[in-house]
Order: sequence, then C-alpha cells, then structure tokens
Amino acid sequence: MKKIGLILVVTVLFFGVVACKKGGDNSNQNAEVVETKTVVDVTERNKELVFGVPGDVILLRLLSEEGSERQWSLREPVTGGYLNLKEHNVYTNQGNGKNMVVSEWKLKIIKEGKFPIKFHLEDALNPSDPIDIFQIYVLSDTPEKEAKNIYLLSPEDNDQIQGELDIKGYARVFEGTVNYEIRTTENDLIEEGYIQAAQGPPKYGMFQAKIDSQEFAKGTYLLNVFQISARDGEHTDKITARFIIN
Repeated sequence: MKKIGLILVVTVLFFGVVACKKGGDNSNQNAEVVETKTVVDVTERNKELVFGVPGDVILLRLLSEEGSERQWSLREPVTGGYLNLKEHNVYTNQGNGKNMVVSEWKLKIIKEGKFPIKFHLEDALNPSDPIDIFQIYVLSDTPEKEAKNIYLLSPEDNDQIQGELDIKGYARVFEGTVNYEIRTTENDLIEEGYIQAAQGPPKYGMFQAKIDSQEFAKGTYLLNVFQISARDGEHTDKITARFIIN
C-alpha cells in the first residue's frame, strides 16, 4: 500500500507542476472543460493514432508484475496543457498465474491540438532505461472524417539533423505503403524509397525508418512523404518537411 500511495502522490505532483507551467488562469479554465461523456479506451491501441475532442476522457490500463519494483510513469506530454488528470487507480489483479498491478489512468482532453501520450515501464533502480513503452498520438483538433491520410511527426520543419534522419508518422494509405524522397532546395533528388506502415486502411498505421545522413553534404533538404496513386502514378497526400544537416 505504501508503494501505491507513493505512485499516487507523485502523479498528483507531476500534473500539478505541468498545470503551473501552463499559467494559472488559463490552466484553471482548461481544467474545467465540460466532459462529453465519451470515454476512449486506448488500452489495446499501442502505437495507434487516436481521435478525440476536448472533454473526452482517455482510459488506459497498464500492467506490471506485483513485487517487481517496476511501475508505469507518464513521460509525455509534459508541456502544452493538453490533458488533465481525472483519475488514477492502482490495484492488483490475477493474470497468467501471477498477481499483476493494474495502473488505470483516466485523462481528460482539455485542449485542441496534436500531441503524443507516452508511458514508460521503469525499474525503480534504473528509470532512464525503460523496460517497455506504451505510446499513442492524439488528434484533438480534427474530426476523423476530415483527417488527412498521412501525418508526419518527424522530422519537424527546420530540425537540425546529425547522424540519422528519423522519419516517423502515421498513414492510412493503400497497402500501408508510404513513399518518400529527399531533395535539395533546388529540387535535386538525393534519395527515394518506401516505408511499410504497421497496417493498412481503413486504420492508420505507424511508419518509421532511419536514414543515414552522414554522407549528405551539409545544408538544407526537403523530405516528401506521399502515396502513389495506383490509377495514374500521381503523388498524392504529400507532406513536406524541411530539415538541416549540420
């Protein structure tokens, strides 16, 4: 019980600090956003794109083995004021012949925007090296029916790149195939290829690839991600991000 009490105290303090960073009057106003009565259960949706609106409640249950000194900790978001902690319960449950600790989170969306939610399963003796990661990406400013087919999370515009270029995002494209090309600002093609998303339509699949940029000359480049139309070969749903090789 002492361990559970500590987790709850740390959680309350964490969200309190985040609220203070947002600024008093604005954060209080956001915290009072009226609930929509919609609960979005993301427990089985690791690495997925999730849609919601301010007032929706995100429900998440994460498991760890009882007595293992491992616990789940919220790592993102820590800024932006997108979430308010509605409820956090910790209890034990029997599963797979073991007593499991269930960490149940209810997080209310209080602001429109695009933001990740990430939890790390950590060992108390080595919290910097997570044992497991749960992460989703939330769109609270766009109805799903109006959403784009590709969302590029990394790189962001004007990112400074050293070593590997991390291409990451979500896509709802034919057969889950996301095409990419890297060009100079003069439109010279440097590299092209494709990345396979975790799943195809109608769902969004996460895609990620790391490109060795050490052989690129220093300068500014454009990354285009898109899908190729099976009908006419046209590049559709194109997203462009500018990045800089140092």
